[in-house]
Amino acid sequence: QTYPEGKSKYRVTNYRNNFNLRISKITLADGGTYKCSTITEQKSAYLLVFGKLSILVSPTNLVENETALFRCEAKFSGPTNDQISNDDLPRFRMFYVNDSKTELPAIGFTEPMGYTLTRVLEYNATIDVQMHGQKLGCEFGNNNTKVNVTKYSTLNILYTPREVTFHPLSNVYVVGREISCSVDGNPAPKFTWKNKEGMEQRGKKTENH
Repeated sequence: QTYPEGKSKYRVTNYRNNFNLRISKITLADGGTYKCSTITEQKSAYLLVFGKLSILVSPTNLVENETALFRCEAKFSGPTNDQISNDDLPRFRMFYVNDSKTELPAIGFTEPMGYTLTRVLEYNATIDVQMHGQKLGCEFGNNNTKVNVTKYSTLNILYTPREVTFHPLSNVYVVGREISCSVDGNPAPKFTWKNKEGMEQRGKKTENH
């Protein structure tokens, strides 16, 4: 395709016989190979365009000991892979956000969608309560230009109540002493106090206490 001079999305400028193509408001449709030709010579360059990156965690409500699918998607456009240098090829990784960014052994594949490609990473995880609050990260970019797009998602794990603890912990309590108990669970557990006969007792209620 030949781009005419003028004020438009594609604008060709000439400064001392140096012709420049300026592309405004770049979209995924602009990715591909661009050629500059004279009567005796032709040169080409390619443009890689990185689109939005998304993370999908399925199911939305994660339950301990069940299996979940972590999926990262990134759209990009450009020339075919055999026209791109190895360092410019898009790289994709999925990881847990910690001191070393532990990379997950996700399976990657590419889905063609018109003039764009969607790069996908998928990882099947067995949910553990220790994963609650853990950040999941996806990074998409290349080595040569150091262009990276990163997205994060915090995991919310549902798990049954556990670790009931009394405060203060004692075998003997004097009359008038305030006693509280705490319990870990997600969502926050609801519970009641009962005496030794099994009768419910009124008391103060706070979150997880």
